[in-house]
Amino acid sequence: MRIEIDDFLELEPYEIPKAKLITASGMIEPEVKILEKIMVGEITIEKLPVVIHEIPDPAPIKILLGMNFIKNINLWVNGKDNAFNIEDP
Repeated sequence: MRIEIDDFLELEPYEIPKAKLITASGMIEPEVKILEKIMVGEITIEKLPVVIHEIPDPAPIKILLGMNFIKNINLWVNGKDNAFNIEDP
């Protein structure tokens, strides 16, 4: 079977699905975007899927790093001493 260039013109563009998140205000469906690069300390991760949602004040959090970031690093949490450490694996 031979595929012509015109066959590709009929395809729908690829879209990243919306995420479903439950917040204190209820369920939201923000879009998923691809972050070209994120740097945290000395760690750099490229092409990271992210959800961008404004957290209203007076929430003490402004940025939340999820499992898609955490699975790319080594993370140690010491709850007793209220400390954490991240390293590039």
